[in-house]
Amino acid sequence: MKKMKINNGRGDDSIHRLFFCLVEKGILVKQYYIKKPHVLYVNTNQGMKIIKKYRYENTINRNFQFIQALKQHGFNATINFEPFSDGEVVIKTRGEVWGIMPYLQTKSPVSYEQSHHRKRVIELLHSYHKTAAFAWYDVKDIFPMYELTHVWQKRLASFIHHNKLIESIIGKRTYKVIEELCQNSLVTMHKYEHEGQKHQHTIIHGDTASHNFLRGVNNDYYLIDFDCAAQSTFFTDYIQLAQRFLLQEDFSIEKLLKEEGMSNLFHLPYFAAALRFPAMLLLPWYIRLTSISPSYKELIQLKQWTEKQAIKAELTNREILRIFPNI
Repeated sequence: MKKMKINNGRGDDSIHRLFFCLVEKGILVKQYYIKKPHVLYVNTNQGMKIIKKYRYENTINRNFQFIQALKQHGFNATINFEPFSDGEVVIKTRGEVWGIMPYLQTKSPVSYEQSHHRKRVIELLHSYHKTAAFAWYDVKDIFPMYELTHVWQKRLASFIHHNKLIESIIGKRTYKVIEELCQNSLVTMHKYEHEGQKHQHTIIHGDTASHNFLRGVNNDYYLIDFDCAAQSTFFTDYIQLAQRFLLQEDFSIEKLLKEEGMSNLFHLPYFAAALRFPAMLLLPWYIRLTSISPSYKELIQLKQWTEKQAIKAELTNREILRIFPNI
């Protein structure tokens, strides 16, 4: 962690309004470090904490209730918001909402490049889904539905809508490769969509990126940040996780089939069909085109990364069709 700043009352008004509200709740911030614009690490009279800003108060309350339910059903490998003495878990400061949680001392970050990290992540996700199947009954009414094909169709529609701009950056051929991979995958996913309807819905985590798995100093693994949690079928999380694995250098479908805890999912044609969709390739374009204005440097970096990943996505698609010719 970078060096913390002393809380001397100077600096960002928004942050110091937050600190003042904390004092009213009995928490005195001595030092702080801005990890991200919406994430603070703080040293307080009650120990080290993480404070995170949210767009909606409901997100904090929903996550708090869900994690409580998970813990009640025996899943403790996560971190929950801490309620204040008045029972509230939300801090409100002039239109901003914040939640506070304990800081977990960790080892080096989880990396999907390392096989033993992948193994522990899959084991933890299995454990989470076993518990979430029970917790779902307690909290299902407070979570939105998540339909994978609908989300991906929306991202593809945005990609196509901006086709002229994207083509001018990555070229017509790369653009065409990506669009065709997406279209062909969605056709096949719709063909096998009835499979998903056979599986009971649960609460998926919704963002199985490596940074949402932590390694504690005791080498226990933790699953954090349920901001994207929603009702869906359990394998939605594994589709996303598998696609993140495939982003790694030299990682292939053949290797994925040998990954303990993942290979059994390939008996579902829907799962294999979903891996043909280059979702992780589309995601950064969707974020940049719908929420922020990227700089020239960022666009060049995105262009280079996209061209590299498009080639890999083509090879992955061919490999899937070779191994599963009926998909």
